[in-house]
Amino acid sequence: MGIPLYIEKTGMEGKYDYEPCLPRTFREAIEICSALGIQHIWIDSLCIIQDDLGDWQAEAGRMDSVYANAALTIAASAAASIAEGCFVETESFGTRLSSYDPLAVRGGTSFIELNTRAWTLQEHVLSRRVLHCTSPELRWQCNSAYCIEAGIRPPEFMADGIIRTLPELLSSSDFCDAERGDIVMTAWRRWISSYSHRDVSVPLDRLAALSGIVQAITREVGYTHLLGCWAETLCTDLSWVASSTLFEDRQDPKTMIKGLPSWTWLSSSYPVDQHHENDMCPRIRETSDPWKDHTQLVATDIRWEGQPLVSALKRGHLDLRGPVLSLTFSGKRDPVVAPLDLMDDGTYHCGSESDTQPPGTYPCLVLQSREAEREIKSHVLAVMMLKPVDENNDVTRGASISEHKFNSNDGTQGNVLQCYRRVGFAWAHCEGGNIHDWPQQISTVIRLV
Repeated sequence: MGIPLYIEKTGMEGKYDYEPCLPRTFREAIEICSALGIQHIWIDSLCIIQDDLGDWQAEAGRMDSVYANAALTIAASAAASIAEGCFVETESFGTRLSSYDPLAVRGGTSFIELNTRAWTLQEHVLSRRVLHCTSPELRWQCNSAYCIEAGIRPPEFMADGIIRTLPELLSSSDFCDAERGDIVMTAWRRWISSYSHRDVSVPLDRLAALSGIVQAITREVGYTHLLGCWAETLCTDLSWVASSTLFEDRQDPKTMIKGLPSWTWLSSSYPVDQHHENDMCPRIRETSDPWKDHTQLVATDIRWEGQPLVSALKRGHLDLRGPVLSLTFSGKRDPVVAPLDLMDDGTYHCGSESDTQPPGTYPCLVLQSREAEREIKSHVLAVMMLKPVDENNDVTRGASISEHKFNSNDGTQGNVLQCYRRVGFAWAHCEGGNIHDWPQQISTVIRLV
């Protein structure tokens, strides 16, 4: 009698229809472990009861410890299914090595079959050692090395294609706590960009497949997670751009989670980038000046049915204080964004376009700014485009109540907040004056739902 391809409760009760043998990928993974003297192997479909929600939630919530404590993670990177095996090609190890063509080196580990699936990102990122079974060669990745079977190192121009692991990032002791956070957050934004291109089979997986990474970052850096964003870097995290031109990469609507708050990138059916890395971002003066935050987190109200990320989300609100402007967008895509023009009706005209919205006038929350031309005091603003939400809507009832206050002296206690949904992202060019001297009345507290 063979071993099942996956475990279900019915199978445990003796009613499972067993397959005659293990699939090729499982067999070859076991052979690798045996050759390395590793006595145990963890295969998710055999170690998690697939039709038991309680067991699935419990195991999905501990992926951090599973992969972080594994001696080795084997990635069948070139296989489209478990039937194709770890070694997709039929040649022996020696044949592959002797016929190696340097021109066949692929761009790191991000452009491989395995990386079309959402779950595999955290399996990769959390692991201390990864054996990538790619075509045409094996690759080894650990804290101190990334090696290819042919004995050469990946060219520098391909370095960005290599997904770095969290243990690798944290292995250096040469940086302080602040630098530690910056390094991990820079990697996080690359991870979520990759993640947003990946597929899931059921909606709940879209959140659960990130839970291990979130737990590890929370433990290692001490940041506060906010549904795909972090309290300590919130302005940057809210400045995501939907790549709406990539229609072929749009997620299947059937796999999207209904009811996610609009402010999180997890609600987007399109792949996402950080705004300053997107090709729509205005080409401003080369400078080392950082993006300056203009919005402050006041309070949060994020609640789950059970364990965060692996259970259903009950609600997800953010209370923010920041400048809210009425901007009219022309829809023109210029290499340099045209300056803001103050109109007679008190709105500002902006000669730029958003990531997803048509031309028009929108209330906009200014998240960040960066100097563009020092001589004329010119800045580029990163703004979130908003749409007011009906106060009688079920989603906004109780808008004066918050679960976690980040600033208890904000003066909003007992006040009913104006609620908005995020509908897009854009840039605006501001010339003259000092954006830090804006009238106090344009800074207000709003609720994002």
